[in-house]
Amino acid sequence: MIQRIQSIYLFLLFVGNGIGIIVNTSVFTKINQGFAQLDVLTVDLLFIIMAIILMLVSLVTIFKYKKRVLQMRFCQFMIFLNLAFVVIIGVYVYRQLSLPGGFSYPEKGVEWVIALISIVFAVLAKKAIKSDDELVKSADRFR
Repeated sequence: MIQRIQSIYLFLLFVGNGIGIIVNTSVFTKINQGFAQLDVLTVDLLFIIMAIILMLVSLVTIFKYKKRVLQMRFCQFMIFLNLAFVVIIGVYVYRQLSLPGGFSYPEKGVEWVIALISIVFAVLAKKAIKSDDELVKSADRFR
């Protein structure tokens, strides 16, 4: 049953990470500056890899509707991956802003927003999957 609410949440997570890749590659290639160029490219590459992994996992999770426990674990993995990304970006921004001669960092707010929205959609999907699982278990008790 692909037409459940968690499928919508997972699809929105897929679309959000796809938009994040497009925004990241188009906007942030313009801010590569001097000594920070390697760091910016590394973080951008890390963001793109994590977004692609999240996109693939969300697509796989949509079509694993018969295995609700596996869907919940995939959602937990997506939450963990997004939290790890938020921490990585936070450490990177702190390091760049605290270095002498560091640069201003106003454009990097997009990754935070996309990661936080992805966390929200993953949590909502996990909650919906859990409620479906409880509904199926309660129906099995009546048999």
